[in-house]
Amino acid sequence: MLIILKLVIFYGGALAALMATVFLWLFWRPKLKVEVMCDDSARMIRCAVRATRTLSPITLTRIWIPVEYAEALGASPPGGFREKFDRFTPTWPYDSAKREIIVWSGRLEVARGQTIDLSIPANHPKAISGTLQLFYEYRGLGGVLMSFGSVEAALNKPDA
Repeated sequence: MLIILKLVIFYGGALAALMATVFLWLFWRPKLKVEVMCDDSARMIRCAVRATRTLSPITLTRIWIPVEYAEALGASPPGGFREKFDRFTPTWPYDSAKREIIVWSGRLEVARGQTIDLSIPANHPKAISGTLQLFYEYRGLGGVLMSFGSVEAALNKPDA
């Protein structure tokens, strides 16, 4: 009887831990929050990047910017990122329109509770309004990829 009780407690605890992990993975994913400020005097687009709902750092891996935005802004990749040579047009609409995209690739770790300043050099930071798309990944214990996603950051959003 004691052996059966031990087995029930062990396997019941393992099942509860598995269900809690799946619940957290599906409904409590880590998030990346981005606030954009365009600074004409410094010729920079400053992105305040903050990780929420996470224990481990979230890694920013790619930034998508439409070609026409990059040209109008005179923008170049931020420090630690470089432009991929392949430009493409996504099969789904970007910014409610089909646009050719530049991909800036790199790695920037954002720890929980920490705000990182990502500065994008731009000759004319207020020349156009639109959105950047930032892609991130979250790795759990042992470096196992647990989650990934993207967040849109509004450039020069019109005042409502």
